[in-house]
Amino acid sequence: MVFSVFALGGFLFTPSAQALHPVLPCDVDLPGECQITTLHDMGAGGVFVVPKTLHLIGSSAQIKTNPGSTLQIDITGELIMDVGSKITGD
Repeated sequence: MVFSVFALGGFLFTPSAQALHPVLPCDVDLPGECQITTLHDMGAGGVFVVPKTLHLIGSSAQIKTNPGSTLQIDITGELIMDVGSKITGD
């Protein structure tokens, strides 16, 4: 019976994806939107969280990783990319 209580307790306190992965840095951090306006070089890539809408604004907005890397962005809201903005791996 004690084992069941511990198992249930572990299930209830499982960390969220946001707690496990870093939040993607925003240039402008609004309550409902993370705005990217410049180049963000994420190096080797990885998994990042955006707990709201991600908006890449204008042609200077870019999220970049190294060649051959993997990038995963877990977005709670929407993904909005203005004309000329990029997400690249080169």
